Amino acid sequence: MIKYYETGYGSWQDYVTLHESHIIAVPSDISDEIASQSIINPWTAFGLLDDIDAPQGEYILQTAAASVLGR
Repeated sequence: MIKYYETGYGSWQDYVTLHESHIIAVPSDISDEIASQSIINPWTAFGLLDDIDAPQGEYILQTAAASVLGR
């Protein structure tokens, strides 16, 4: 098992200690809100599109398009 954290468990923490190799530097002109979406959402969208294997040039309709992933 890979240990990504040094102390604490779960997402709802006030503080957590991480190893330097697990941190991604983000330029100061990118907000925390945008930076926090830059890893999981693109891979989720890629996985969804890969799973449905839509032919090139075809349209894809989705519900919940107002979500961050949908945008």
